[in-house]
Amino acid sequence: MRLNFSGGRALVTGAGKGIGRGTVKALHALGAAVIAVSRTNTDLVSLSEQCPGIETVCVDLGDWEATERALGSVGPVDLLVNNAATLQTQPFLEVTKDVFDRTFNVNLRSVVQVSQIVARGLIQRGVPGSIVNVSSMVAHVTFPNLAVYSSTKGAMTTLTKVMAAELGPYKVGMGGGTWGTEAGGHRRSGLGRRWGAQAPGRRWGAGLRDGNGRQRARRGLRPTQGSGQGVSDGLSARASSAGVGGGAQGLWGRASSTC
Repeated sequence: MRLNFSGGRALVTGAGKGIGRGTVKALHALGAAVIAVSRTNTDLVSLSEQCPGIETVCVDLGDWEATERALGSVGPVDLLVNNAATLQTQPFLEVTKDVFDRTFNVNLRSVVQVSQIVARGLIQRGVPGSIVNVSSMVAHVTFPNLAVYSSTKGAMTTLTKVMAAELGPYKVGMGGGTWGTEAGGHRRSGLGRRWGAQAPGRRWGAGLRDGNGRQRARRGLRPTQGSGQGVSDGLSARASSAGVGGGAQGLWGRASSTC
C-alpha cells in the first residue's frame, strides 16, 4: 500500500537531521509540498539539494518571538510533524535553569506554539488536517541523567491527548510516536548500549505503557530501516490512514493516536 500526499502541504520541525530529515524525504517522495524547519542553515541547504522544491525555514524554535516571525505567516499547512528536540544530559542534582528552560522551550513550548499556528489556520480554512507529535521511549522508561528531557517527553504524551480531545471536533487529527534510540543524542550518551538497544533505527513497542517498563520495552524492540528511514516512514503512515487513492482530500486529518 502506497500513501499519496499529492496536493497537501506539510511542515516538519527539526528537519535538519535524523528523524526529521528522513520524514521530509519520505513526504517529499510521496508528493507532499514540504516546509522543512531547522535552526541549522547548512543542514537545510544540503536537504534542499536532496529534495528539490522543498521550502526551508531557518529558525530557533526555542525563541518564541523569532518563531512567530518565521512561521506566523507560513500559509496553509495540512500536516504538521513536531519533531524538533534538544537533549542535554545532567544528573538530577545538577540540573541548571538554563538547561531546564532551553529543553522545555524547544521540546514542548514550541510544540504548543507551532501547533497553534497550524491548527488555527486549518480551522479558519474549514478543512481537516493532521498533527503528529514525536515523543520518546523516555516518556515511559526511566534513564539516569535525563530528568529534564524525559519530563518534556512525558508532557508531550499528555499534551497530544489533550490536543486530540480539543482539536478533534474541528477535524484536526492527532498522531503520536514513541521512538527508541534513534536520536543521535541517545547514541552519543551511550544510553542505547547501556539499555540493550544498541542499533539506531529501532522502535520501542507499545509495551512501554505497562508498569513493567524496561523489561517490556526491551521485548518490544523491532528493527526498522536504519538511520531514521523506518521511523520517518512510520510517521508518514501515521499522518494518513487512507493510503490508497483519493489524493490529499482523503488523507489529511486522519491519523492514529498511539503516543
